[in-house]
Amino acid sequence: MRNQFEELGLPATQHDPDCAMVIYRNSRTVEELEAEFAGTEDPDFEMDRRLSAGPARVPAVRRERLRAVVYVHDGVIARVRTVDKTGAWEDLPGLHSLAPVSAPLTAARIDKTFPGLGIHPRDKREPRWGTWREYIDLGTEG
Repeated sequence: MRNQFEELGLPATQHDPDCAMVIYRNSRTVEELEAEFAGTEDPDFEMDRRLSAGPARVPAVRRERLRAVVYVHDGVIARVRTVDKTGAWEDLPGLHSLAPVSAPLTAARIDKTFPGLGIHPRDKREPRWGTWREYIDLGTEG
């Protein structure tokens, strides 16, 4: 519930909106992840389900609201996956957790599941300088 910024004139909300995490990866990072997971059955799935919030794990309050992950490789959206809100997260040693992500969504499925998101595979999406990840509010429905 948002009520801590009343002095800014922001209205309180009944619930924090669901969100999508956007992860920006450069070609070097993608190559390192592909090499790390090369022997697995589905390397893209293995590298996509391993998430962090930068210098820490994704906090519990974010996990509760996280409904999608958007993967951007060198400024182009590679995949969008849903996050199972009832699925279990597995914390790994260090900064990463394994998230309960789905198979990649098609453009039609993205539009149906997240109307108004407007993000599809092969779209261009450049990060702000120095940004490795960001969160996008999906609204209060979900």
